[in-house]
Amino acid sequence: MAVVKFMLADEPFLPAVCAKTGRPAEDFVPVHAYRRPPLPAPARWLWAAGAWPGSRRPEARLTVRLPFSPAVGESYRRWRWGVVALAATAAALVALGATVVAVLVPVGSGVACLAALAWWGNLLWHTCAVSCGAGGREVEVSRCHPAFRDAVEGALGSSTPSALRRR
Repeated sequence: MAVVKFMLADEPFLPAVCAKTGRPAEDFVPVHAYRRPPLPAPARWLWAAGAWPGSRRPEARLTVRLPFSPAVGESYRRWRWGVVALAATAAALVALGATVVAVLVPVGSGVACLAALAWWGNLLWHTCAVSCGAGGREVEVSRCHPAFRDAVEGALGSSTPSALRRR
């Protein structure tokens, strides 16, 4: 996985390379980016959880359009239905356990945990982490494909911030 930074003004000039797979992209998908406040590490965790004062203000969110291939969207939708099926199974097992066989309650709880893990995995495998600097002009995309990073670096060249880095 790679990290790339670019200026918000350069967003219309992003190359048509999928941010997640590195393949050619046909569509640019709007993604919400939250501004990172200049806070010490423990306070950033509270801010990310929404527990820090002012962390969920509407002006703290920007929309960035990133290129994604149709295969990523299709795979994301398939996984999403798997998560829904696991959650429905968990709810049915817990309900059945509460009324008929009490041993099904922990089994349903375990299936609910699997559903939560599948949802989290779906987000990690199919999405990029997008955030903005405190000023809202610099966009950072992490968990992206190295080919996307290289394409952005090649397309925007020296107009990208000096913080373009490789991981």
